Amino acid sequence: MKILIITDNSVPGLYRSSRADVLARGLTQLGHDLTVLCSRPALNENLTKEGYDKIKIVYVSEFEQRNLVRRAENFLQMAWKLKHLLKYQEFDVLRATALIPAYVSIKCNKNFGYPVMAELADFSSEFYRQFGLPFPQVTVPIIIQIEKEVVKKSDLVIVETPIMRETWRKWGLREERGVALPSGIDKKFASGEKEEVQKRYNLGNEKIVFFHGDITPLDGVDILVKATKMVVRDGIRIKTMIVGKGAPGYMNFLRKIIRSEGLDEHFIFTGWVPHKEIPDYLSCADVCVHSCRSTLTTSSNVTNKVLEYIGANKPVIASEMPGLKMMFPDAFFYVPPESPQSLSRAIVQILSNDALREKLIVRTKQMVQYYYWEKIVAQEEKLMQILVNGKVDDFRQFDWQLTYYK
Repeated sequence: MKILIITDNSVPGLYRSSRADVLARGLTQLGHDLTVLCSRPALNENLTKEGYDKIKIVYVSEFEQRNLVRRAENFLQMAWKLKHLLKYQEFDVLRATALIPAYVSIKCNKNFGYPVMAELADFSSEFYRQFGLPFPQVTVPIIIQIEKEVVKKSDLVIVETPIMRETWRKWGLREERGVALPSGIDKKFASGEKEEVQKRYNLGNEKIVFFHGDITPLDGVDILVKATKMVVRDGIRIKTMIVGKGAPGYMNFLRKIIRSEGLDEHFIFTGWVPHKEIPDYLSCADVCVHSCRSTLTTSSNVTNKVLEYIGANKPVIASEMPGLKMMFPDAFFYVPPESPQSLSRAIVQILSNDALREKLIVRTKQMVQYYYWEKIVAQEEKLMQILVNGKVDDFRQFDWQLTYYK
């Protein structure tokens, strides 16, 4: 097949390994002809070319989430270059990896009629308000209309869980045109080496509580800070390692709490770490935490950090969310969201109960084989072929949750 991937991530990606990046490489290895329309990388140095030599990459301006001017520039360039690609080349399917790429694909594809396979892993209209982005009274209604058009006019919508598909129905999605297929796991996460990280941060015999990802109020890192205080009060020697970066205001808020509670010695903030190094950091963890607050997105998605925790075969404590529990019913130690007390008790239990800890590790080892990237890419290939051939009216039969239980 000739496949065009449209994404606002960058390919290759130094900042993180995006789904578009993995799909482009994986589908090329499967013998398909890949073109990628994507944002230019923020860092142009040390980007590997291995695995990308057969991929045709067309760049637009760098994408910046919080800069509306740069986002508009990115949008306009993407639309202009996509029209040019569709006019002068032929494709079998258009694969858009987020809301704006999907919207641009639908608009530019009107006169061509290629199947559009869109991915909606979050609710942008909700995020816009929660992240405090400018002019929400004007912008949010526009985003909602874009979301409605994408879910109604895409030929197939990829979501992360059946719960997310049910939620998109309120925007107009016909559920039979949606399929649950979360992101995958890179096998390298099971082979991290801890020695250099231990030396860099002077780690000793203390237990490591681990969080990785973008750091926003939705991620509940302040809840983890409060839980850490309770664990320390119980006399357990721990350090909580926070890997990632966040908005300065929230990061300052977290550090203020830590200083006021006298917890500085129990926290490590690493800042941004190249994605290829994350397995080494994860190898230091004794327990990993996903302490998110409940929102439309968090209640229905499968966040990348959770998949990476599974890939590293670590015991995981997670806020009890319907989508996550549907996909991983017994792999994690679930706690009520926004409850530092419950989170602290869970940390203590896992760190002090070897049998419980081993049970959770065994379960993640059983789970991980179902989520390796090559299986997810192969499923995407299958969906593309079915979409191009027009053989199926109801894609729900291909939900990865159902596939996993077979």
